[in-house]
Amino acid sequence: MDKDYSNKALHIVDYAMANEVLRSDSFERAPCGGAKIVLQNSLTTLNGELHQQRRSAALASFSPQFFGSYQKIRFSTLLRQTIVAFSSNELIDLVELAKSVFIHGAADLAGIDVRQNTFQSTSQLINIADTFWNAATVAHSRNDHDEIEAEAALALKVFERFFVGPAIERREMLIEQKRNEFGDKTKLPRDVLTALLQSRDESQTSHTNLVQNMAHFLIFSYMSSVNAAVFALHEILQLQCQDSVVSQRIGKNRFLLRCIQESMRLHPTAPVYWGRVMQPTKLSGMPWLKEGDYVVVDINKANRDSAVFGKDAADFNPDRCVPAGIARFGLTLGEGAHKCPVRALILSDENTVGDEGPITQQQGLLHVFVEELVNLGVRVDSEHIPKMAADTERESWEYYPIQLTLKR
Repeated sequence: MDKDYSNKALHIVDYAMANEVLRSDSFERAPCGGAKIVLQNSLTTLNGELHQQRRSAALASFSPQFFGSYQKIRFSTLLRQTIVAFSSNELIDLVELAKSVFIHGAADLAGIDVRQNTFQSTSQLINIADTFWNAATVAHSRNDHDEIEAEAALALKVFERFFVGPAIERREMLIEQKRNEFGDKTKLPRDVLTALLQSRDESQTSHTNLVQNMAHFLIFSYMSSVNAAVFALHEILQLQCQDSVVSQRIGKNRFLLRCIQESMRLHPTAPVYWGRVMQPTKLSGMPWLKEGDYVVVDINKANRDSAVFGKDAADFNPDRCVPAGIARFGLTLGEGAHKCPVRALILSDENTVGDEGPITQQQGLLHVFVEELVNLGVRVDSEHIPKMAADTERESWEYYPIQLTLKR
């Protein structure tokens, strides 16, 4: 959203009204500048019947059983292998570790083939995803917005040529082979790209749309996970310094889950939602909004609404009482038709009380990542100070040095 009409927009900071906007069909997302390059015609910006068709098509291959299998087998193995690769250094940058783990998870989900043991391929994809994310969050950037837009446009071409193009070619060959064979010899990948290719006519997905949707799925599942993982471990490490009992409780899955959920509430990856009114609508207690009006939903402030999360809403308190029907992580993963499409894979939204007993839902990849590092005795390095990113108004870590005690 450009600043000239951002100033005219209705700014929403309370939880109830923010939730109402996110759940309403009367608003469409209004990305600004460079954000349009990677978000236009993606599930983030589409609305109505076309959005429902493409979202259903994209998620057709996914089920709770698939998510559970992916978490236990593929992701857990990937996580351990990546940690071992980083273990040659006594000092580990948590930001880089999280990026190296979650870029593969995001690529698996989207349908981008990355040679896991090839550093160059992984590094290139991380750079592309970071460039896309800079464009998607350009409104918060302190850098030159035109340069960010130009870099994103170039990155999209590289992404299409070296990643999406080959991935489409391989999947189209497998789909055709599957269509012409007898029996069930050919196994199709279970990812967004394969699903969209199989329903290309019904979901009206052009080649350009495929590239944009791959960029969309890649950056949001990747950066949401990286941001949440680093902040969750930061909050846990800070809490351990303040309360010695926490070290005993952190080994309990229910308490650890609440810590991650609480951190996500306080540190949303996308702290602001910009929306455009598509049809005359009225929010509770507000005057009518006409078509073409804009709203700015401050997710960060809505998630700290004391009317919902208590007087200490701005504090990190994993034991806080949350009203029924309210997710412990607030609005961080969205609500309504545009809520995070792989929310169940990222983190359980189970509202637990007490530390004892199992989590009844699937834990989620964030939980697996944080739990693994906790089990490896993650701790801050006293001689090296974590550094926040200075080139954005969003809360984001640039560097977070940690040490682990690896099992030999």
